[in-house]
Amino acid sequence: MKNADEKSIKITKLSKQYKNKIITVILWICLGFLILRGAGTIVRGNSINLKPFKDKITQNIDKKTTKENKGVAFAENFATEYFNYTGDDKDYYERLSKYSTLDFSRSKLNNMDVNYVNRVDTKWQGDNNLIVDLKVKVTEIKIKSFLAKFITPTVPGTTPSNSPEPTVEPDENKQLTDILYVRIPVSVENNNYKIIGYPTFINNPGIKNDESQRKLPGESLKENKEKDEIENLVKSFINGYYNGNKTELSYFLKNKNPTNYLNGEYKVKDISKIDITKKDETYYVVATYQVSYNESLFDNGMEFKIIKEQDKLFVEEYNSVIN
Repeated sequence: MKNADEKSIKITKLSKQYKNKIITVILWICLGFLILRGAGTIVRGNSINLKPFKDKITQNIDKKTTKENKGVAFAENFATEYFNYTGDDKDYYERLSKYSTLDFSRSKLNNMDVNYVNRVDTKWQGDNNLIVDLKVKVTEIKIKSFLAKFITPTVPGTTPSNSPEPTVEPDENKQLTDILYVRIPVSVENNNYKIIGYPTFINNPGIKNDESQRKLPGESLKENKEKDEIENLVKSFINGYYNGNKTELSYFLKNKNPTNYLNGEYKVKDISKIDITKKDETYYVVATYQVSYNESLFDNGMEFKIIKEQDKLFVEEYNSVIN
């Protein structure tokens, strides 16, 4: 019995030693794995934890891009309707009312058709306002009256001839094609799109350093000689800008280099309002007016930053109004 007991004890000891070795090996394997993983994390960094952030950033970029593309498409569609006029005011206002709550009744257009609208530039103003600069090719259709076209004129006291109806001369159905560059402000808040300002004419390819402000800085300038001088400067500058008078603009500019002005096809008809404020010896001005283009009227505007040097006023910055 003694030998059997001893044999049983030995087997038990061997079994325990075997289990202990297995456990030790497993512990060393786990420890080695943890050490290797820790070293790998130090070398490579924990890329798994960054994935949610990358996905979030990508998602935000995609949302912003989608938002911008939709805003541009909205502005392009609006520009197509805005410059497409068939002579029917009711139809014209109904089409524009789908895009904006602005009053377009002051506009007076001739028959005009839009060939195409292309994006030139875009700029965000805050999180929800998108400024879209567009290139618009328009064709203004000039057609004589029905009678002038199809009724043969007769001289009083003579018998109408039996000759066929007169053919329409080319200049009687003249089409004037032109390229316009316009700036359109679009609100894209909460996935709702709306035109929040009248389109304004800009030069090619658009003014990119726009810093339009919702509220002019400083205090309103009271009626005095200084205000009259600024108003006269602004009126002269606006006329020079639309008439393409580089010499006149250079006279009023601080840097004497007018890079932005139009080509002389526009005429300023009515400067209805000039708001002026003053802050730290700097004048901020917003002027609103109407522009005539080939007998069509459009609401436009411009803003200025004006300074005074040696008792003389100079325009330091100017830009088209977008709000």
